[in-house]
Amino acid sequence: MLKVLYDPDSFFKNLEIHFVIPFAIVLISGLLGSLAVYLKMGEFESYLLQTIPNENPELTKALVQFVELTALVSPFIGAIFQWVILSGVLYGLSALLGGSGDFSKTLKFTAFCYVPSIILFPISFYLADFDFQRSQVFALTPSLILSIAIGLWQAFILVFALKHARDLSVKKSLICVAITFGSILLLSILTIFLIPTGVVT
Repeated sequence: MLKVLYDPDSFFKNLEIHFVIPFAIVLISGLLGSLAVYLKMGEFESYLLQTIPNENPELTKALVQFVELTALVSPFIGAIFQWVILSGVLYGLSALLGGSGDFSKTLKFTAFCYVPSIILFPISFYLADFDFQRSQVFALTPSLILSIAIGLWQAFILVFALKHARDLSVKKSLICVAITFGSILLLSILTIFLIPTGVVT
């Protein structure tokens, strides 16, 4: 399976696989995301207590617990939704460029783009800035650089995943992936500038 990291073209060629492995990959990715939140829950709770008015202690406690639970579950559920949506977008774009093949195959192959983020999770967690009270966006530079590197690695894998899942040329597959990742990057940049710097997402 590690071949997908450095030679995805050969890896996906003639690949026949059941949903078990792709689903397991996405599942692990989601669980690691929830684990990261759990390990930083103390800092997160401190931030919430400072942010939420404490006029009613019982209501505040209940609200904090609800937000914590939501934050804990969101990465796990989000990974699955993201997988399906990403596969759907790539499937749709590739259809416009003459792609052929079942959606299930696109879904299976797309899951492998999560492998880099799983492997680099320890480093990502170490660099991640969970201090919600920082006022300087540049404090996130190491984490941002790693995120970009992972994103490019994922895009590299997806180009060949889509090529073989939808019977496309590398050029057409690259166009689909570039449009998708370009849109994600644009939304990320807009988020950075629109959300107050006191809260880092």
